[in-house]
Amino acid sequence: MSFLDYLLSHNHINKDIHSILSSNTSTDVYDQILEMTNLSEEEVARLQSEYFDLDYTSLNNCVKITGIDYLKFESLLAIPFSMTNNTINIALHNPADLSIKDRINYYVSSKLNNINIKYYTAKKSSIQQRLKEVTNSNSSILEQTISKALNARASDIHITPFNKVFIIMFRVDGELVEYKTYSIDQYSSLLVSLKVKSKLDISETRRSQSGQDRDRKSGSAGMPRPI
Repeated sequence: MSFLDYLLSHNHINKDIHSILSSNTSTDVYDQILEMTNLSEEEVARLQSEYFDLDYTSLNNCVKITGIDYLKFESLLAIPFSMTNNTINIALHNPADLSIKDRINYYVSSKLNNINIKYYTAKKSSIQQRLKEVTNSNSSILEQTISKALNARASDIHITPFNKVFIIMFRVDGELVEYKTYSIDQYSSLLVSLKVKSKLDISETRRSQSGQDRDRKSGSAGMPRPI
């Protein structure tokens, strides 16, 4: 059963629309569904999640992941939006296109070691908006933090998680100085970005690891560590 068959069997489209859409191979079928039915963009994305057995995401908690070239995802209408332990979460506009998944799988495996991919459905407009935001943003939380720490001549960066937030502090002249507080929702993604940048094993969560970032003109910089 195709996605169009699924929509027909659940009375979301009629037989005439099903026939027209089934014969149309030149345009985005999802755009056509929106034009020819009363279904909203979110409703179509959620119906996709049901049909393809994927979770739906609003992308409200999208976090830029260090080491990922988001420009490569624009033509695919997909976006990596978070990482948890050894899993990268990616939202798709068209889960039916297996060639898109193949290209994503190849790219991600070439950039990140020992990583799993979990796919989600999302609204096309949300994916496009988040892609625009991350590709136009100057830097991620990690990049901003490291830059501020270097400017402050900090010797260490401390990341301390609590129930609902985590606090980033700098050690400057032997004293801990609070830098910023973020929602705990961004904690896991930040740590994974840190590990990727430091060339550490992102699947290792039980033992301590050491790493460095030597990509900066100012020389090597000690990487943040949770305490």
